[in-house]
Amino acid sequence: MEDKYILSSIDTVLEFDWDEKSVKHVKISESNIKNCIFIRSSFGFYNFCIFSKEGDLFYINPKNKGLFSAFDSTKVEIEKSSYNKNSYSIKIEDKYMSSFFDGSIGFMGHEFQLECFWLFNKEDFLSIKDLLSHEWVSKSFGKKICKPSIKILEYKLNIFGIDICIYDFLQSCRKHKNGNNIAIIYENWKILNIFKYNPIFVYCLFGYGILKQFTQSVRSLVKHGKFNHRIFVITNLREEYFDNIRSIADITIERVDAFDRVDHVCSRLNITNYKSLYDNQPIIYSDADVIYDSDVYNFLYKMVFQKKISAQLEAGLASLRESDGVGAVLFKKSETNPLKEWGFNAGVLGIPNLYECGKHIELIKSSMMNYLRENGRDSLEFNDQAMSNYVLDSLDEFDEETITSVTHVPLDKSIPKTRKGIVHCWPCGEERHLYMEKYNDYLDASEE
Repeated sequence: MEDKYILSSIDTVLEFDWDEKSVKHVKISESNIKNCIFIRSSFGFYNFCIFSKEGDLFYINPKNKGLFSAFDSTKVEIEKSSYNKNSYSIKIEDKYMSSFFDGSIGFMGHEFQLECFWLFNKEDFLSIKDLLSHEWVSKSFGKKICKPSIKILEYKLNIFGIDICIYDFLQSCRKHKNGNNIAIIYENWKILNIFKYNPIFVYCLFGYGILKQFTQSVRSLVKHGKFNHRIFVITNLREEYFDNIRSIADITIERVDAFDRVDHVCSRLNITNYKSLYDNQPIIYSDADVIYDSDVYNFLYKMVFQKKISAQLEAGLASLRESDGVGAVLFKKSETNPLKEWGFNAGVLGIPNLYECGKHIELIKSSMMNYLRENGRDSLEFNDQAMSNYVLDSLDEFDEETITSVTHVPLDKSIPKTRKGIVHCWPCGEERHLYMEKYNDYLDASEE
């Protein structure tokens, strides 16, 4: 038998508390796979096991909450439960292990509901955990957001109000999972197509001066954009510079070194290096000089279903044939014609997910670095923006609509009369943080 993870009848999973050296059960959505206990079969016997942080295998005796070396294992008996189908009873010294509602583990002389356990291999357990740990959307249910639940006693998952057999769900994950999307086949032929909604905003900040813009951007994103998920910051600044803004936002800091403008502006292309971001959908890269003046869910929801990177099209301003800032020089040097007429501003990039779009980002990065190596680090105006336009247009992998339709650029530096969602403040020059603060104050006042 391969390693099996243990779910209890009260919809929890067994974990080992390394501080208290005891076995507990926690909600599946809140569990840490590194602390989850699994059952391993060896030489015809079953044992409770866990890996330490160093990778050493330990055996556990839940009855006395002990942690043992590989030489002091305790025999475990596993048999089909007589109380509930699909479940098992777990016995040590003829006592049935039981999940108590206070989160502890005990042992009883009889078998009943709390003595039922369900065993899943690692892949299946992680599929269930992933489903329960996130929010999901489906075109079939409009803009509704679903947080699935589990009914392990009924061997069902509830998704968008539909009870789906766990077996059907796991079979669908094995056959029809595409990155963060799952086409679930249930009741033989019915289909529910779900998409993970786990958005994240990414900022790249270099130098202390940019923090004033960043502060105003996050202020608007949280309050007026109603964004309550994680913000990922790539920066060369120390953690303490973000202490104040952390009081209103969930911020993850990734510190990097950057030596010149090429490093600064191209750091966003390195998002494919961060494995945690593959779990996010959609991903928004944002310059610091951007205000969010209405609920960002309105465009994030649309982006979940897209397959192409989106940005604000600069129609009438940036010709792909004439403006080097959007890659005209690259089309000329490669002796190719652009597929579209206008280029985009890369200050806000909507990336559906890295499973779909990571390969395009990698291609932009490789082409740009090879070009700069051949022609010099200062040879390409706006660096990654020019190359992004060239590559995405050449591949026909650019979405003109999603970000463009919700973006306003204050060319006259006035306060927008209507809220579209995104205000890119680049025309306001070096004092753009003052415009951003003024606009935030205006938004605050209008909602009082």
